[in-house]
Amino acid sequence: MGTENTSQNDPDDPFIGCSPQPVRCEWLTKSDAHTAPTADIIRLVVDDQRGHVGPWVNEVFQRNFVREVCEFIGPTSAVLATYAGTITAELPRLDVSLDGLRAGLSGLQQAIGRLNLRHRTGPNEILLGIDGCIRRHTTHFQTVVHLDSKASVSLDNMTVKIYPAGKGEEQNLLGWRLCEALWRVPDEMIAARRVSTAAGTIVVLVCNDAAIFSARSQANLVDDLKLNIRQHFLEQAQSLPTPAYVVIATHWQGTNPKTGRWSGEAFRQAARYLSEETGATVLTTMRAPIDELTLAAERFAVVGSRSDKVATLLVKDIGEPGSG
Repeated sequence: MGTENTSQNDPDDPFIGCSPQPVRCEWLTKSDAHTAPTADIIRLVVDDQRGHVGPWVNEVFQRNFVREVCEFIGPTSAVLATYAGTITAELPRLDVSLDGLRAGLSGLQQAIGRLNLRHRTGPNEILLGIDGCIRRHTTHFQTVVHLDSKASVSLDNMTVKIYPAGKGEEQNLLGWRLCEALWRVPDEMIAARRVSTAAGTIVVLVCNDAAIFSARSQANLVDDLKLNIRQHFLEQAQSLPTPAYVVIATHWQGTNPKTGRWSGEAFRQAARYLSEETGATVLTTMRAPIDELTLAAERFAVVGSRSDKVATLLVKDIGEPGSG
């Protein structure tokens, strides 16, 4: 397939001009391979060449990602849990309003329509991390969408990230800006926090949503709206029917090359806290450097009584962005 993602000539964009690129998959352990056909959830830990933490559009590069992963997995009733930003599409600046929310939904629906999701075998349900960005400027709309065979997006299956990571997202993240405008979580963004799946009820937290449960946040957070958001998340995780799982879909985890220290301790603390408070099994999805995939999967191990019902799949890039 020829190059398509060429709307802007940007030498800093790692995906400019990229055509769809294949992946190679392997199970974390033999036990994961054995568990996969009867697992409740298959979580992904993915080579960081498949995405980028910056506001770049990867949707062409990732067009066949879901299909190839599902065909590798083969027959299973498991839900596939991808990482945040598995797909990043370009969206215009969205109004801080419910109309803006619906416009973002429509834009992501169009992006999903451009993906190759069809596969002969593999999971029938997918928690797909899909973001909308203003290229070079901000990733202002971050979501996880629960897809079945219909592959449609609605307010009932689109979980929106609402807790910002730093000042930049406080200024730009639509989910947070809407909460700020109304001084509460909008009703329209509540339904999809709890997702009904073949694996049972799953509570979805999109990346920094989970950081609100870190030890640092628990000790220091004083902002009333953010405290209300934390309470909202906790109520969703404790409501009946009790969720079987909490999925924390993160964008990236890795080590700081200068210090050798791992990132993401807040997410590990959040996973332990949520499992203890709710009884749910908590799993984290992510991208990480290719030589750290196994370490990342082990460091962010599944927490909870159903951990043996979760299989971990490592997904690696073939080649470099821009080489296709």
